[in-house]
Amino acid sequence: MREMAARFIQVACTIVVALCAGVCVWVGFQDGWPKDQSTFVAQICTLVCLCEALAAMVVVRVPKLNAIFPRLIAVGGGLIGVAGALAWSTVELPLTESISLNVMRTLGVALGSFIMGSVTVAWLLGHAYLTATKMTIAPLRVLSRLFSLAVFLRFAYLLVACGVIYLGPAQEVGPSDWSRLMGSWLVLSMRVGVGILTVAVLAYMVGDCVKLRSTQSATGILYFASVFVYIGELSSQNLAGEVGLPL
Repeated sequence: MREMAARFIQVACTIVVALCAGVCVWVGFQDGWPKDQSTFVAQICTLVCLCEALAAMVVVRVPKLNAIFPRLIAVGGGLIGVAGALAWSTVELPLTESISLNVMRTLGVALGSFIMGSVTVAWLLGHAYLTATKMTIAPLRVLSRLFSLAVFLRFAYLLVACGVIYLGPAQEVGPSDWSRLMGSWLVLSMRVGVGILTVAVLAYMVGDCVKLRSTQSATGILYFASVFVYIGELSSQNLAGEVGLPL
């Protein structure tokens, strides 16, 4: 974090604050104060994540603070953000009696948060190099590797999830779910072709550009990668309604 420009961190935190506030306002206008436990927990996690982002915006402007303090805020905010994503997922896909199915759902949501977060922060950081010319390439190198790791884990999860749906070890998952998945072949093709394979190629290209210290080229590729990632994750949520797993 010391190698990142303070302005970039503030921009990223501002986006987090805006998203969290937007979610809270949207749910508030839609349902009022949450009455069920899942929505309540999700709202609390969202509010805590918002406060963490506000704290990070203040702390980053105080260079004399111990370096561990902003890191704790960043890690805490990230974990709370993922917890909020998991809580929101249980609102749409309530927990079942099958432990294995619940674990798969939780893992799918966490990996979805990982890939969307990594690509978003990566292209924001790449854009920051246009003005923060003294910033080293190390932060972008780390984020590009995290993005590549997220793509690999997302693809591995997709293969395992498809195997679970095909074999149907859980009571809630059976041949009918596999038939519905194959029936949604257009969305599945978009999920795999656009949200995984194309993104994997772009992640490789980003890593190659970072090795050459070409931040502008990497940023341009990350712009396209972020759009494809968002399309892929929207397809994943659509398939989750069909088979109960965020593929």
